[in-house]
Amino acid sequence: MVRWSRPHGIKLKVNVKGMFTREIYGCGLAVIIRDSEGHWVHGCCKVIGGSAPYALEMHALLLALNLAWNKGKNDIVIECEHAKALHVINDTGKDDLYDGLVKRINKLRDKDWEECEIVLIDPSANAAVVALADHAHIECSGSCLVKELRSPPSVIQSIIDAESRRN
Repeated sequence: MVRWSRPHGIKLKVNVKGMFTREIYGCGLAVIIRDSEGHWVHGCCKVIGGSAPYALEMHALLLALNLAWNKGKNDIVIECEHAKALHVINDTGKDDLYDGLVKRINKLRDKDWEECEIVLIDPSANAAVVALADHAHIECSGSCLVKELRSPPSVIQSIIDAESRRN
């Protein structure tokens, strides 16, 4: 089984997830930023309407880039589990339906980051952020606004603790 792994050096690792939730007729977006020890730095979640799975992941990427940039976290690696989302934002898979979203993502990627890498990961290495995306409806209380989280919800903390101990 593949598990979450620490970033190399002092870089921050950002995990993203956009998914249909079990509890509501909608989708949860989640972002978790962790340090090189696996500890929570910052996170956020949001509930949005339905969309294609790869587009949900792109919405989560946009959320992650905004959060990291706005919090001054400019040396990051973002882990995404949807190959088509990466294919589309890297302009190897033109997608007119989500062109505006792709442009907003790439405008943020063009900022003056120390390093901003987006990589594909195995979904089994994304357990904490998957749990947060599924839990988004509780954190966001029906709001479509972004809910910033300075600390992880208790249901997520236990996953983060377990993953940090394994690394």
